[in-house]
Amino acid sequence: MFAICPVAEVCEPVMRPTQKESNFYKKTKAFMPGQNGNQLDGLSLSRLNLNLLPSLKALLDTRSVTDAAKLLCVTQPTMSRNLAQLRENLCDPILVRSCNRTELSELAKSIHPSVNHLVIEAATIFENASFDPQTTCRHFRIAGSYAVVEKILPGVLCELRKLAPNFTFDVELLNEHVIEKLHRGEIDLALGYSGQPPSGLRSQEIMRCRLACMMSATHPLADRIFTLEELTEYPHLMQKGGCGMSSQVKSFYERIGIEPQMSISSFCAAKSVVAGSDYICLHTPIKEVASEGLVLRELPDEVVEIDHRMVWPEYWNANRSHRWLRDHLFQSLRRFVERNDEPGYTVLHRQAVA
Repeated sequence: MFAICPVAEVCEPVMRPTQKESNFYKKTKAFMPGQNGNQLDGLSLSRLNLNLLPSLKALLDTRSVTDAAKLLCVTQPTMSRNLAQLRENLCDPILVRSCNRTELSELAKSIHPSVNHLVIEAATIFENASFDPQTTCRHFRIAGSYAVVEKILPGVLCELRKLAPNFTFDVELLNEHVIEKLHRGEIDLALGYSGQPPSGLRSQEIMRCRLACMMSATHPLADRIFTLEELTEYPHLMQKGGCGMSSQVKSFYERIGIEPQMSISSFCAAKSVVAGSDYICLHTPIKEVASEGLVLRELPDEVVEIDHRMVWPEYWNANRSHRWLRDHLFQSLRRFVERNDEPGYTVLHRQAVA
């Protein structure tokens, strides 16, 4: 996926951590409080080339000189020169070669969240004053659950092409690294996450749904009412996505004493296994499974609700373009569920952001 920088460009020797950290703090002392605790060293700050910050963020995000240049619409030689200046200022290689891949140095990894925060906050100051969805240029990276990416986002992205023609997007499925990616700034917005995210992230609950039993239409339990005890007599498959739902399903299994015999990350693969066997998969209701030889049955004597949230890094919270996108997605997701009468879903009205 990433274009690898030439070896000569990224394989500079890395200094000993103590020396590197010492030089880093010397170079960046302008950002430290003054002796009175609330002033900046203006002379040192004026000597820093703050124009390099966008390049630093792009390099940290993409881990590639080529991709960073494309992201900022500059030539690769220009980005290479910016990388050389950043290496000199930070006394660190930033990008290093490891097992035929380009990786971030330890220092680069440690400053990545702070750089994301700083660049987005600075851009927000100027962008908010002149934000117009018809003219503002923004690139967003979105991760969504299977249902969101496959059923909802295609139509929403077509709408956004008309409403915000200069917005561009990268879309991917949620996986188990979603929280880590949000913290690192590799994802700007996650859709369909379940549960409360950790500190440093904001969230908005979109809807709730009841957990159901997905099974083959020919399963012995498919056409009758069954008990929890009968549910434990059949093998279970757990679909492990990155939306946080798997932890809630696991808690339910532990409570009733079931140990799943199989776990699969892909929802499509999980559906195929369940359709051709006596496996049962606990999942949120998806109406389309009826056409795939599957049925959904309510949990016996249990109501387990799963929440679905939008989650984003805290530094995006005040940005008008990001807020506009969140509002549009919230309304679009709600309209989709209402229009399609999705079973087992409860649509929520706009709430305070957590």
